[in-house]
Formats: sequence, structure tokens, C-alpha cells
Amino acid sequence: MHMMGLERASGVSDKQVAAMSSLPSPPPASRRGYQAWIGTAVVVLLVGLCLFNLFGRQQPPTLPVAERNTQPTERTPLHTFVGFFGGVNSVCLSPDGALLALGSDDYTVHLWRVSDGAPLHTLKGHKGVVIGVSFSSDNALLASGSVDGTVKLWRVR
Repeated sequence: MHMMGLERASGVSDKQVAAMSSLPSPPPASRRGYQAWIGTAVVVLLVGLCLFNLFGRQQPPTLPVAERNTQPTERTPLHTFVGFFGGVNSVCLSPDGALLALGSDDYTVHLWRVSDGAPLHTLKGHKGVVIGVSFSSDNALLASGSVDGTVKLWRVR
């Protein structure tokens, strides 16, 4: 005898078959449960990234420093410019040779005076690594390009 999708096995009474056929079927896999799990995973990932940004990175130094070589030769540098967070990606001397611009991994452009190695400005505004810097021919403007997809034009003086 076949009753509601269940076949009667030998030794099973009608009452047992009726009891088994009245059991609720297991619920189908819940789409809401899956979506909640994905949402939780995304939140955990975002919190982890925020914590890495707060505590996982080194903070850039507050003031870059130039080290002056007091007895330069043709094989030794006049100045060594240090104090950046990360690497230096681009360097450009102004046409008159008075200024040096450095594009850095710390999303900034550092502007230096060549004569004494003094830091003049740190230009902030890019949201990514600065990969190129260039002065205009009259020294009035400085262009900087970044991996954030922007080019910024700065007044030098």
C-alpha cells in the first residue's frame, strides 16, 4: 500500500504511517539566512580593513629632513632628502634649478629648496600614490599625477 509518498514496510501499523505522514517537512534552505551570512562576512572584512588602516600602517613623519653633505665631490650628493613614508616615485628639478619636487607613496608631493635642502611645502590632496611631478617652464606651476586617476596643478610660489 502506498500512502502519501510513504510505502508501508512490514511490521508498520496504520497509526505509525499516519504519524509519519503528518510530520512537517524540513524547511527549504533559507535565502535570508544566506544573505545574512554574506552581510556578516562583508561587515567583518570592512572592519578588518579599517583596523588595518588605523593600526597596520606606519604614520608618515611630520617633517621631512635633508642631510647636507658639507664636502661634496662629483661622486657624492649635495643633499640627501629623507623622511618620507614609503618610496619616492618621481623627482623633478625646476627649470631654474632652485626647487626640487618629489612624488611619494604617502600620497603627497614634497617641495624642497635645492640651495640648502630646506623643506618648503608638503602638498596634500591626492587619494593615491603620486607617480609623476613636473614644473612649468616658468617655475610658476607644478603638476602632479597619481594612481587615483587625477592630475593636480599647484601654484609654486
